[in-house]
Amino acid sequence: MFSIKGFFYLLFVVVAVASVAGTGGEYVNGVEGIKAGSVPPPGLYTRNYVVFYSADSLAGPDGGKLPVGFNADVSAVVSRLIFITKYKFMGADYGFDITLPLVRTSLSIDAMALDETRTGFGNILIEPIILSWHFKRADLSAAVGVFFKTGNFSAQHPASPGKDYATTMFTLGGTIYLDESRKTTLSILSRYETHGTSGATRISPGNDFHFEFGLGHTFGRFTDVGIAGYGAWQVDADSGAISGRGVRDRVMAIGPEISTVLPKAGLLLSIRVLKEFNAIDRSEGWIAVTTLTHRF
Repeated sequence: MFSIKGFFYLLFVVVAVASVAGTGGEYVNGVEGIKAGSVPPPGLYTRNYVVFYSADSLAGPDGGKLPVGFNADVSAVVSRLIFITKYKFMGADYGFDITLPLVRTSLSIDAMALDETRTGFGNILIEPIILSWHFKRADLSAAVGVFFKTGNFSAQHPASPGKDYATTMFTLGGTIYLDESRKTTLSILSRYETHGTSGATRISPGNDFHFEFGLGHTFGRFTDVGIAGYGAWQVDADSGAISGRGVRDRVMAIGPEISTVLPKAGLLLSIRVLKEFNAIDRSEGWIAVTTLTHRF
């Protein structure tokens, strides 16, 4: 017999599926970590992220696991081109970048008889303004960017890699060097997203706040070891087709990171694995990120 409790389970599952299929935050938590608040010196860089996210738990409005047979696996290869110029603005180095994600999502929910896999490009991010300041014991950074509605999207496919709306993202971060030798660092990188309205669902996702942190120590000349993590909150409720629910997404994560410079190749390699916890109204799993940065 279909119960009221079962109805609400399915209601929140539907909302979670809507989140995958074109609503919710654009920024992928966990792709930055130790020294995340620092921007490199002037130059041309490529940064490639290999991301894998897996979750078999879907949290409800009270944080409890919903018994709906949920499973999601997302893998992505994200290419980012960064140009930090020698031009100064308010004492900061000025730069800009463009990011293009290729995403594969497998999503299954037994309660909805849903089982599908979709592959394609996500929305392109262009940041026309990146500012970075460098001091003896600290680095600061700020940026403004837009996720354009360019990704592959279909309202009939919840695992679509693209979002059906544009998002504006504001960034502010910093890295503090905790000792004179600049070997021990604490960094925080915050993001604030404002979203447009989905043309397919007529849902306007609530604004999101994200922060990523890293605490690390440099061993030798080139290797950083430490812990990284993130927190993300939906600042205000969605509006439109599912307005009035009053539930706001939340999740946190923490885990180890190691990064090292390969000087002869001109490469920076970093690896981090983070476990999520304290989720509300969204999936809860773990994420592994490998980042390779090259300076031309």
